[in-house]
Amino acid sequence: MNNHAAAPTPSGDYERRLVELRDLLEQSLTEAPAYSRAPLAREYAAVLARLDALHPAEVSDRVDDLANARASRRAAAKAAGGAG
Repeated sequence: MNNHAAAPTPSGDYERRLVELRDLLEQSLTEAPAYSRAPLAREYAAVLARLDALHPAEVSDRVDDLANARASRRAAAKAAGGAG
C-alpha cells in the first residue's frame, strides 16, 4: 500500500486550498475586530496574489498591473479600517 500523496498541481488541491483560505479570510475580515484586520488583510492580499499567479494573464499591460495593485492596496487599507 502506497501512502505517498501526490504533489499538488496548480489546478488541483493547492488551488482548492487557496480558494478555501481566501474565503475564510474574507469572512474573517468582516467579522474581526478593527485591531486585528490589518494582518488579516495582508494575508488576504497574499492569498489573492498566489491565486493570480496560478493563472497568469496572457497579455499583461503595465498600466493595468499598477492600477490593479493600487486597487488591492486600497481595498486592504479599507478592510483594515484605514482611509479609503
